[in-house]
Amino acid sequence: MKLLPKNAIVLLLSLLVVLVQAGPLAAYEREMRSLAATLAAAVKDHGKKVVAVVDFTDLEGNPNELGRFVAEELAGDLINTNMGFDVVDRNHLKSILAENKLSMSGIVDPDSVRKLGKIAGADALITGSLTPFGDSIRISCKAIDMFTAKVIGVAKGDIAKTAAIADLLNTGEKGEKTKPSAGQAVSVKLEGQYSAMGRNPNGTTYSGIVTITKRSEAYLFVWKIGSTTYSGTGSLDGNILTVEWGAPYPVIYAVQPDGRLIGTWNNGTATENLIPLQ
Repeated sequence: MKLLPKNAIVLLLSLLVVLVQAGPLAAYEREMRSLAATLAAAVKDHGKKVVAVVDFTDLEGNPNELGRFVAEELAGDLINTNMGFDVVDRNHLKSILAENKLSMSGIVDPDSVRKLGKIAGADALITGSLTPFGDSIRISCKAIDMFTAKVIGVAKGDIAKTAAIADLLNTGEKGEKTKPSAGQAVSVKLEGQYSAMGRNPNGTTYSGIVTITKRSEAYLFVWKIGSTTYSGTGSLDGNILTVEWGAPYPVIYAVQPDGRLIGTWNNGTATENLIPLQ
């Protein structure tokens, strides 16, 4: 029996990890696009022109990292529906909410909805809740008219409760679990190989292998996505890793305590998650 060389075994194991992860990721992407399509149709039917998406919560109104992540993903998918309305940038939304002492989550009473509409220049609000059901998470969304505070659309869907999703679900508003905040140094080693799973700005998904090496204070990235290779240089600030790769906008990753890198690119309209290969 002829044994495979070590590098071939590593490659096969890497491909196996990508294939195992691809199934839940593809299902998740389909579910998010379906939710966005349903909500976008309701927003368009009611003639709304500007939409704001706030953080999702549990049934008691408590925010968590998963609620923020789902809201970011849904905002990107709403943009990609091209239904003739604009989506307020969530970083800008967070800033103006903080200035007016409003929360990014739990906005349900009519007065808060109307106030948010005025300060954000939006006429529709997307909010929602996340409820665990065994091995899945139920996502319930609402589109609310900013002026009347009436619900103009609803959408529901289920996503698989993978290890990554469960980790985000269990991390609270301030990252109480173990997540470092911006400016706090991370203790995980970033150098090595990762399986990459991402979503392009047009909604299509991709997977591949990413290699990270450290050169002085910089991190050198090499992406191998299909037959194409990309490269970039990253700098670490606390737990935020910003990678310039020749595009107008960098890839921005949040480094997780378990070594995963959760990122966005193309100005937040695309996503990429990196999982370390052991």
